[in-house]
Amino acid sequence: YPSAAASAVYKRQGWGNKGDFHTVKDFAYGPDPQGGNGDMIKIDSYVKNIEAGKPNPGTTPVALAHEIRSHAEAALIYIHTLGEISDKTLRQTLGDIRCMALLGHYYADKLQGATALRFFDANQKPQHRQAAIAHMESAATHWKQLAQLASAQYEPQYLARNNYLDWQALIPRVAEDIEIAAGNTHMGE
Repeated sequence: YPSAAASAVYKRQGWGNKGDFHTVKDFAYGPDPQGGNGDMIKIDSYVKNIEAGKPNPGTTPVALAHEIRSHAEAALIYIHTLGEISDKTLRQTLGDIRCMALLGHYYADKLQGATALRFFDANQKPQHRQAAIAHMESAATHWKQLAQLASAQYEPQYLARNNYLDWQALIPRVAEDIEIAAGNTHMGE
């Protein structure tokens, strides 16, 4: 679900009624995104295990971020090789793929930023805060690119599963994640 999505699944799993936006802190401390039905390790558990010298069996948040980024980059590279497209339907479909790739980059950055922030909370090492800030700045850049592209292709709309979605309107909320990572706000707590 996009960070801006209300989800009955997330509400059942302890996200409460936050539905309008899941912050970097929500990612760092939130419940298991698969509800215990998969091998992904939630960020909080991953960091606690690393700090305690314990293994992390399963897909770590860092590995997931790398996988998402790899797929997103592969899609963008492939689209670039196609050159100019004259068919409107194909152009729009490729625009959809670009949007998904940018969303993938956003989430890869957000996962890495949340992981770095959770490490900072655990050990107070400044390099973790700096990494969290850098990842959230990159996430914001990808979101702005996504918002520009998606807004050119779609109108803001109500999505039955995800609630109302307006990519441009969420830019300030995405920017708040940078402030949360920097420790300049108590948002997300």
